[in-house]
Amino acid sequence: MWKGKFHKFPENKINFFETDLWIKKLKKNMKFIKENNLFYDYLIYPIILSELKINKKTKILDFGGGLGELYFKLDNFIEKKFKFDLTIVENKKICKIANKSFKNRKNIKFYENLNKINYKNFQIVHLGSCIQYINLWKDLIKSVSNFKPKYIVFSDVPLIKKKNFISKQVFNKTKIIPYRFINNKELIDCLKNNNYDLVSIVPFKNPTYYLQKVLPMRNFKKENRIKNTSNLLFKRK
Repeated sequence: MWKGKFHKFPENKINFFETDLWIKKLKKNMKFIKENNLFYDYLIYPIILSELKINKKTKILDFGGGLGELYFKLDNFIEKKFKFDLTIVENKKICKIANKSFKNRKNIKFYENLNKINYKNFQIVHLGSCIQYINLWKDLIKSVSNFKPKYIVFSDVPLIKKKNFISKQVFNKTKIIPYRFINNKELIDCLKNNNYDLVSIVPFKNPTYYLQKVLPMRNFKKENRIKNTSNLLFKRK
């Protein structure tokens, strides 16, 4: 759930996404994916599969890709004749764990920031459940658009019709994370300014809230509530 409404990101001395609590959650998710071959409805998967059908090999940049969940989903579900290279951008702690875990895999690499990536020719860039946690989110979009991918895909974005606002997300009842609700038109215009047109917006149901009809936002005014987050697909002009 979320608490409060603010105009700017509160200062956080500790990066929640480098805490043991978050790493433990990522490892638990990864274990569950491996054991159950689980897919949930991120828009990125059908886009990758459709691109593989055309080219038989594709290069993907996954910003905020955790410990490599996308890799296992693709490796388990696509035929071996189709190839992919996956580059993941994550924080230093996650990169250290993941690079050790994937040391024998040649088609996946982890980097701490975009500037350290030498390879530029990505067909698909994915930002999964992350842009709402980025303070300078427009700068991030500009940076990934500089790779000139065919597609930019966003998953789990909290879009609103009203003006952007920031709240504090409560994780595990104790941890507080700055979280931005993003104006629909402002996001679309930002991509348009970086040479990308909107193709599709699809409602996304986060597995955390499967049993709830709407997101837990009763403490907000009605005009600031949303039922679901969204998946968005943009294509280069």
